[in-house]
Amino acid sequence: MEDLTAFLDRTQLLHFFPAHYKEQIAKHLIKLEFQKDKVIFKEGDPSDGLYLIAAGSVGAFISDPELGIEFQIARLGINECFGEMGLLTGEPRSATIRTLEDVVLYQLPSKVFFTLLNGSAQMAVELGKILAKRVAEMSRNQPTTQTADISRFQFNADLFHMLSENLINQHKIIPLALEEGTLTVGSVNIKNTLGYDAVKRIFRGVRLQPLQISESDFNKFMEKAKQLMAKPVAAAPQVKKAHTIQYWSEDEKDEKAGMSISGEETRKILDSILSEAIDLEASDIHIEPEYEETVVRYRVEGRLRKRSGNVLPRHIYRSLVSRIKVLSKLDIAEKRLPQDGRFSITIDDRDIDFRVSTLLSKNGEKVVLRILDASTALIELSRVIIADKIYQVIRRVLFQPHGVILISGPTGSGKTTTMYSMLNERKSKELNIVTVEDPIEYSIPGITQVQINEAIGLGFSTVLRTILRQDPDIILVGEIRDSDTAKMAFEAGLTGKLVISSFHANNSLSALVRLFELGIDPYLASSALLGIINQRLVRRLCPNCAKPFDYPEAVIKSLTFAGAYDPKVPVKLLQPRGCPTCNNAGFKGRMSALELMIFNEATKHLILKKAPPAEIKREAEKGSYISLGKYCNFLLANGLTAPGEVLRVLPREDEMKV
Repeated sequence: MEDLTAFLDRTQLLHFFPAHYKEQIAKHLIKLEFQKDKVIFKEGDPSDGLYLIAAGSVGAFISDPELGIEFQIARLGINECFGEMGLLTGEPRSATIRTLEDVVLYQLPSKVFFTLLNGSAQMAVELGKILAKRVAEMSRNQPTTQTADISRFQFNADLFHMLSENLINQHKIIPLALEEGTLTVGSVNIKNTLGYDAVKRIFRGVRLQPLQISESDFNKFMEKAKQLMAKPVAAAPQVKKAHTIQYWSEDEKDEKAGMSISGEETRKILDSILSEAIDLEASDIHIEPEYEETVVRYRVEGRLRKRSGNVLPRHIYRSLVSRIKVLSKLDIAEKRLPQDGRFSITIDDRDIDFRVSTLLSKNGEKVVLRILDASTALIELSRVIIADKIYQVIRRVLFQPHGVILISGPTGSGKTTTMYSMLNERKSKELNIVTVEDPIEYSIPGITQVQINEAIGLGFSTVLRTILRQDPDIILVGEIRDSDTAKMAFEAGLTGKLVISSFHANNSLSALVRLFELGIDPYLASSALLGIINQRLVRRLCPNCAKPFDYPEAVIKSLTFAGAYDPKVPVKLLQPRGCPTCNNAGFKGRMSALELMIFNEATKHLILKKAPPAEIKREAEKGSYISLGKYCNFLLANGLTAPGEVLRVLPREDEMKV
């Protein structure tokens, strides 16, 4: 009650009441919360009470039926009120009230309002002041035939570029400002409904605030705009060196036939985006349309960062997406349904593939390009598995004549890179290696790669069944998704083939449980399963700037709970600092952190009995089992990563125990 009475002390209308009276008023207040751009009530709605603003701000809007648009006539903020005019006149609401930001309101019901008004002359006086102020403000903001001074608006080149010069000259409408969802435009003809419709088709979801401007002001504005349009729309970002890029469609990649695509400016912008992404060693490019700009972000070492250089205006987005669609052999006219495609480039004699995905969002199609650089994906297994002893164990398993090796982990944990590195380790002219993937991430010379196509019934199980008739030595199954694929993969591993596959599971034990849920018989699992690698990615510390650091006790405790730190054998922990070598990030590159479970006779016997996972884990710990925490301890002890990265990927359920 104290908070509400203090709030009433600050309100414009009710502050003069004595404290005991305000306490009584507070009992009748109804608290309401609205998010930004929500309508509280509409013009024409019946009056239901007085509203007091405790936080945020609202705008009052009236509609012009002739123009078909709204005009904002007032802005109200904290400690101000609205709704009183409808109560006093008994007429429907004369304006629409819409939130300009998140707001907190208190509603005073109409019955209480009239009780207060009838018993207080002072309230009538205060109400008269508010009404006089409101009428004066409405008079200033009502649409008028008087011309407005547009010199008070700062020229906004991005807004101007979103409208074509033909549209501006035809309708003599210029965009002046875009604030909080309201676009202010200057118009020589204030009742130009056709012009407003054309503007609203481009600026979707905004409200128009027209201002009458003179013909001479319009001409001066256009002269200034022409001077600015002579400058480049968007300067290319600073990259390490100049690049030479040639584009190839997926169909024309083998023939290296060049493509001719119109729009020189669009081509240069796309070149600069791809060049910067490759220089940054990004894994993905996100192209996102916003109201006022085209946002480009790169995923570098697992984290998104915005593109450097000048802001790309919104109108660039359409031509940029169209160019990407043409390169990817996608339907340019289809904007509602998601599409997937690919294209390739040759940059400085280096071939790079891009996997393209489009998705319709509120502001338009978002495009994400996955960068597939075979030179960075096909790396040696010894560089993927940094701990030499663990690498030797995995290599011995990899050179078994038959069986199943599973690579598990969440999306983006590097499973595909690990599997490709394993194939690269075993690649030989004496072996028939076949993969079945969706999609094929990288092309590997000397290996038969098959792309599945569910639309025509060519799924994992169908392809796998055919592959078994192709006399394979090693089979890579991109992902085990269903029981049929799982059973065929394990049967192949049992009948003389080495099968490598990825599997979505959080750890080795949950992978076993999921296999049983998919219908894998315990006998089949115990006989065919060689090992499970559960993988995460952590950022590698920059060797040039990482320094020792005494971390707080809370961090040490968290690492200990997660199994990545042994207080009895303390290690020197390093902290990322940042330097020019790592672009002040403190990290450079990523590496695997993994859990390894190799199955011996004892653990296979427990699997055959379908023993509880905890019992299987206890037995595995006696042999070749490395927990994720223990591997992370190795990375910390060797100064390869930081505690923050380890805690980000490690499960810490033990901390939740009482």
